[in-house]
Amino acid sequence: MNGNSPQTAAASTSDTVTYGVTGQGFIVKPFQAILSDAFTRAQQLFGPDIDLRSSSTLRKVIELGCLDSALLWMALDDVYHSGFTSTAAGAALDLLGTDLGLARAGLQASGQATFKLSSTAPADCVLTLPPGTLVETAPPSPVQFRLTNILILSNDPTQPFPAQASAGVTAVLPGLSGNIAAGQLARINLTFAARYLSFDPTFIVVSNVAAFSGGDGLEDDSTYRRRLQAQPRTFWTADAIRATVLGLDGVRDALVSDPDGGLDSAAPPYGGFCFGDSVFQIPRDPCNPYFFTIVVASQPGVLWETDGTAPDQIVGLRDQILQALEPIRPIATLPTLVQADSVVVALRAQLTLEPGADPGGVLAAAGLAVSAYIASLRLGDAVLYSQVLRVLTEVAGVSDVQNLRLRRCPSLFGEVVFGPPVVYADPDNIAQLEAPCGGNLTLASNEVAVFDNDSSLMDLEVTSS
Repeated sequence: MNGNSPQTAAASTSDTVTYGVTGQGFIVKPFQAILSDAFTRAQQLFGPDIDLRSSSTLRKVIELGCLDSALLWMALDDVYHSGFTSTAAGAALDLLGTDLGLARAGLQASGQATFKLSSTAPADCVLTLPPGTLVETAPPSPVQFRLTNILILSNDPTQPFPAQASAGVTAVLPGLSGNIAAGQLARINLTFAARYLSFDPTFIVVSNVAAFSGGDGLEDDSTYRRRLQAQPRTFWTADAIRATVLGLDGVRDALVSDPDGGLDSAAPPYGGFCFGDSVFQIPRDPCNPYFFTIVVASQPGVLWETDGTAPDQIVGLRDQILQALEPIRPIATLPTLVQADSVVVALRAQLTLEPGADPGGVLAAAGLAVSAYIASLRLGDAVLYSQVLRVLTEVAGVSDVQNLRLRRCPSLFGEVVFGPPVVYADPDNIAQLEAPCGGNLTLASNEVAVFDNDSSLMDLEVTSS
């Protein structure tokens, strides 16, 4: 056959590209390069006049063999990238986490709880349970859950609120302990009621008709990868302190402020000594205490501190952090813990729906999507207009988003007070702030965004296209 055909000419061209592990990473050999090499070897073995046209039987056999080689190269690429936290996935990422000493975290169980006014409740009363209300199973080892939405109960016939209703609750701590059986929920947490409710918690009876589920799940690869990449590579640094705090259940984010470098032994004090006669660090007097600050953002429903008055008292998050830092902090270096200020974020927008879309389902999906984005923000992260717009436009059934405005409430200092604890603030009485079109919500370094889909600031309107 004609040895100067296009297929033969391409096969005779030498490939100078280096494949496999290179200085630029792992380069996969493309199928066309594998096929060209196979054609060259076939011509060297059988002669340059062999039939390599597209209709040739020999060509088909060579292509099938090269396909296996291409799949092998793809598998080798997966093996190579499974050795790095930035590209590994699944079981390979779990193995890297084992090497770093950080296992994949579990998920919180969830379910539906029934809230009912008891016979001891006053007549014609209206009782409000805010989001984050703690409910729990019976002592001595109660499992705690937090209310995900606001719930209003009333036995006043003139009010539109029912005396019994079901609402979603989520376990405070991850793991299988949250997969409780039916009928195990018993009451509202007494410590939470004393601090944030203005009525006797026995006025409301809590129960669950069905068992809870979800506690046996594990976090996804993206979340696990971020935690692995945040692991400190050195000891006695601000990063090591922050990693320890983030490893505790109930902590959403933490920020360590150490402006003078008391935790980091690599901070060089220039001009304080002769470099040839001393180590590159002025020794700090261990007899004088040094304080650094940790701003902690907790998950909803997690108690910051407890007073020890309840018989089944749990350890507050503040005490848990102090206990975790005690064995690792440098001598005479003491932490000052500050609870982050929660900023309630809401929005106003007009959603144009696709034909046949269910308005109620679209609104619920939009609320969940925005809530997931807000929950991913760290301390001080701004709520970006572009990201909220992207999240809303990606909701199934939404064809257009117009007149989007971001809203925020002033910071809630409900747990950082001087004097007696304050009751939960009424969101209707909090002055709102609406950013202009295209404006972001900027937060301070000690503030964290919190989304409440039931907030009075939410104003989502749906229209048909």
